[in-house]
Amino acid sequence: MGEKQILAVATLIFILSAVLAHADAGVFGKLSVPAVTNEGKGVITELEVEIIPGKGRILFNSEPFTGIQTQNSERVAQLVAENFTGVNLSSKDVILTFRVPAISIDGPSAGAAMTVLLISVLENKTIRNDTTLSGTIQPDGNVGPVGGIFEKAEAAHNLGFKYFLIPRSQEIVEQNVDEEFSPSAGQTAIRTIVRSRNITKHAEENWDMKVIPVSDIVDVHEIMVEGKNVVSAKRIPQHFAELEAVDAPPSIHPFKPLATDAMRNASDSLEIAKAEYFKSSLEPGLLSEISDLIDESEREWNSGAEAFKNGYLYGAANHFFRSRVFSKTAADALLYYALDSKAQQKEFLEKRTSEVLSGYRAADAKFKTSSWLSNDTRAYEWGLSAPSRFCPAEEQ
Repeated sequence: MGEKQILAVATLIFILSAVLAHADAGVFGKLSVPAVTNEGKGVITELEVEIIPGKGRILFNSEPFTGIQTQNSERVAQLVAENFTGVNLSSKDVILTFRVPAISIDGPSAGAAMTVLLISVLENKTIRNDTTLSGTIQPDGNVGPVGGIFEKAEAAHNLGFKYFLIPRSQEIVEQNVDEEFSPSAGQTAIRTIVRSRNITKHAEENWDMKVIPVSDIVDVHEIMVEGKNVVSAKRIPQHFAELEAVDAPPSIHPFKPLATDAMRNASDSLEIAKAEYFKSSLEPGLLSEISDLIDESEREWNSGAEAFKNGYLYGAANHFFRSRVFSKTAADALLYYALDSKAQQKEFLEKRTSEVLSGYRAADAKFKTSSWLSNDTRAYEWGLSAPSRFCPAEEQ
């Protein structure tokens, strides 16, 4: 072996030894990330991660207690971080702590934040303090969409952040806006309309904050850890990170019928959207946007199937639900834009509104009695966390 090779091997051993010693001593990192309360208000959550010697566990802590909405996302975050850095955490415990100002955290929305924070700790690097983000994390390292992205961006601005990273698919957001109009001469009234807004442009013009759309954890790492202010055009391929199978305790078994139903419903909805898409004759630009929705639905379904196979039942159902939202939106868009007249489109929207209100009233009636929690063996923890999901729907 030549001198250069010996030097290279010695250097590698030194680096690995430093990393292992760093981890054995216990390491810590924190990051401020935006969240949305049940009232739709943007707030800042403090996320902390600590890695200590242990048994490969992921320990979750929240102050105050926030329920089980993060199930699965922290596991995916760890797997992607391990895959990105090449560090095996099987002999370490990862402690994730959320310090929230309200009982309103939606764990999957912090998936990308958990991942990049873990990576920075494993690399013994500091995350820049002028940047924050919101986005889910997929097993392949992609950053997925979240709710309340505009409110989260506003919360980031209010806290003085200069940069805010968002999922690439959410640069354009739709918002309900109250508008004054005249139904007849001499009369005024208020109506609510939906308007599209470019969040990147709005943040730059009104908040002096740069919103940067990102595709995956490579983009996030370049900006938050390496300190770049733009996404590099050079792509670094990521390998698929498989979820480790877990033995679900008996208390989780009632979730399985619900997750199975969610899988079937999402699959049916996705097939309907695909069938409508392939027979559609809409203009290419519109079809391209709808195709993106179908692709997102398929990605969510695949993530759900992976989680289901490995025993992450709540996480699986969450993915299947999101898959169904994307596919139903795609199918409705195809049907709506294929209608010939404004009158037909209005009738279509009124029908969908009626269906939504009917579902809302049914859920509201169910929440007024607690008997369903004891009568339905499948309810359990989902039933306890359901009200926190219902409140944002009620606000909408």
